[in-house]
Amino acid sequence: MSETIIRFNKLKLFGFHGVHEFEKQNGNNFEIDLELFCKIQNSKSTDNLIDTINYEEVYKLILEKFNIKKFNLLEALSDQLAVEILNNFINVLKVKLILRKMNPVKMENLNSVEVEIIKERK
Repeated sequence: MSETIIRFNKLKLFGFHGVHEFEKQNGNNFEIDLELFCKIQNSKSTDNLIDTINYEEVYKLILEKFNIKKFNLLEALSDQLAVEILNNFINVLKVKLILRKMNPVKMENLNSVEVEIIKERK
C-alpha cells in the first residue's frame, strides 16, 4: 500500500498558550508544520476532491481548535490538534505535527521553541 503525504508549511497563528499568566493574557505567535500521511489512491485517477483530503477543511479545523482552550504546554496542544485531525479525517493514517512558539519569553536570543508529535490511527 502506498501513502500520499500532504504538507502544510509554516501555518502562522496567534494564540494564548503558555505556562505564564501574561502569555495567556497577551498571546504569542505560533507556527505549525503538518504532514498528513493519507490513503487516497482513488484521487490519483478520479481527480475529484471527494477522493482526497480537503486542505481547506483541515485548515479550518486547526483554526477552530487552536484557541478553543488555553494550553500550558505545547506538547498538550500538539497532541490535541493531532487527535482532532485523526478523528475528523478518516483517510489520514498518521499525523506529524510540529508546533513552534515564536520568540519564547525570557529567551530573547532564541527565535523559537518547537515540539514535534507523531500520532497514528489505531
